Amino acid sequence: MKFRKLFEPCQIGSMKLKGRTVAAPLTSLLVTDTDGVSDRLIRYYKEKAAGGVALIIVETNYIDSPTGRGFANELSIDSDRYISRHSELTEIVHQNGAKIVLQISHGGWRAFLEGGVPVSPSPIAPKGADWCPRELTIADIKEIEKKFIQGAIRAKTAGYDAVEVHGAHGYLLHQFLSPYTNRRTDQYGGSLENRARLTVDIIKGIKQKLGQGFPVLFRFTAEETVDNGYILEEGKRIAKMIEVAGADALDISMGVGSIEERDGISRIVGPMSFPQGWKVPYAESIKQGVKIPVIVVGTIREPEFAERILEEGKADFVALGRTLLADPEWPRKAAEGRIEDICKCLSCNFCHNKMFLNLPLRCAVNPNLGRDAEFAELKPALVPKRVMVIGGGPAGIEASLVCAQRGHMVSLYEKQPSLASGQLKLAATPPGKDKIHWLRDYLITQARKQEGLSLHLQTEVTEELVREVEPDVLILATGAKPFIPDIPGIRGENVVTAHQVLEGSVKVQGQRVAVIGGGQVGCETALFLVEHDCKVTIIEQLPATELAHGAYTSNRADILFRLREAGVETITEHLVIEVQDTKVIIIDKNRRESSLEVDKIVLAAGAIPERELADNLEGKLPQFYIIGDSAEPRDIGAAIYEGALIGRQI
Repeated sequence: MKFRKLFEPCQIGSMKLKGRTVAAPLTSLLVTDTDGVSDRLIRYYKEKAAGGVALIIVETNYIDSPTGRGFANELSIDSDRYISRHSELTEIVHQNGAKIVLQISHGGWRAFLEGGVPVSPSPIAPKGADWCPRELTIADIKEIEKKFIQGAIRAKTAGYDAVEVHGAHGYLLHQFLSPYTNRRTDQYGGSLENRARLTVDIIKGIKQKLGQGFPVLFRFTAEETVDNGYILEEGKRIAKMIEVAGADALDISMGVGSIEERDGISRIVGPMSFPQGWKVPYAESIKQGVKIPVIVVGTIREPEFAERILEEGKADFVALGRTLLADPEWPRKAAEGRIEDICKCLSCNFCHNKMFLNLPLRCAVNPNLGRDAEFAELKPALVPKRVMVIGGGPAGIEASLVCAQRGHMVSLYEKQPSLASGQLKLAATPPGKDKIHWLRDYLITQARKQEGLSLHLQTEVTEELVREVEPDVLILATGAKPFIPDIPGIRGENVVTAHQVLEGSVKVQGQRVAVIGGGQVGCETALFLVEHDCKVTIIEQLPATELAHGAYTSNRADILFRLREAGVETITEHLVIEVQDTKVIIIDKNRRESSLEVDKIVLAAGAIPERELADNLEGKLPQFYIIGDSAEPRDIGAAIYEGALIGRQI
């Protein structure tokens, strides 16, 4: 086997495992409206287990209602009434060859409350908050300790192979560990030993109640990237205390939750620009000081990379979070040597954004995620048809693949020499966006391999060609083109589009540049221009709070941080009213006029559908569909979803 370490038998405490791959706990919001295990959640975890992962750590379960709930819909284990459905989940996972662990937690000041005040070790308000949590009393703390232990007992009753105590990401136990949030002067505050007391007592209590043979894992933040937080050396001391308390494994993460990190970028779910395995050095450092197994997480995407972590002894297990959202069959494909068939996570944080909006879990590159009942099984076409797809971007390729897999005869036409050469290629060009090439490579590979799919590259489709082909079904996925606003002087020789800059058809080097439009495209183009020694100013009509809109969660924070670091000037709440040869005229919301001296103007004012062919063909074919950016410019997730949907409907 190519990946010997990834798939060698091993164990955590008494729990025997078939390999070293772990499904990391990710909040899904696929639970019932009473915070129980839903049918959809069971299918979600069944798919992970069937994909070949050795161990599944189920997303966080709160142990105390209502103050312990971290999200609007989060799994609960705070009552015996939840045990039955949890037992169905564990049974299904076991039937599909994986072991399963329940993560137990308390939200603390991160709690989702509809009325009432969250609790915390100390009454320290989060930055920017207009409220302050209630300080827990000694009696409160003892009650929470008891509820963690009761949650673990219920987990064992439900058939879980172990529990994981959540002490990371700004949840309550992390708040006790952190000197930033814990300012107590009693036995639960002050020294690190005191701050760790509650966690240590919980682990000891679980072991006393359930026996030394029932494994307990502990997830914690190795180092806090916040002022007055603990550093890695203290993280190593915490690890040793947890080991001595009786924990069987340490699950190493980063991130401080609702506390604003020093650069504003969340370490819980890293942005696209962060390198693969960026948390590995922290896990390696923790591992050097303990004898129990260490699990590492953090942008681990390639089996070769995961294998190297294990071979070099930097960790004992690799946890795959967003990786298994993008492709739950990652372990099986790796074991079978089908590396080119793995759809890698891009770290776009499409999934994370859904969570913050209290929406069910979805993935930009895996349209099946969370739609298991509707999308899981591809049904053969009742009547195979000749399907013509115009446009080889994400929407067109996905629609072509699904149609061909169902038995239709598909012809995919693309005017460029290669597939995925439009918006997707441009999106991969700015600094920190190279992971998008993974998706391009995957889509191109799958299209080339797919039986029943013929590719026609460097072929521009006309009405005449459509009449010649005579398809039963036409799917148009021609994408979008830049929007050119109606501004005097906007078509001057000194004005170019962000698309032209990123595709390299226009070279801009060492000039003063104004970027009109401060959304994701405008901001990323500005970073690209900085790399080409340009002095860049972004002009955006919306407030500063809307800069880099379109980017998700930590990616947006990362873009804004890099703009500040690069010295990019931003002028917000201003409208461009005229463009001259070396000048941009702008007005603010009070209609005050000013100007900016520039050499070049780059337009990033949005996009409009490329619809010329669609307008000419509409109504002339029995089955005609417009999908992706051709319908409405949006994101990769919308394009792939629509391709997958229409491919199933034909």
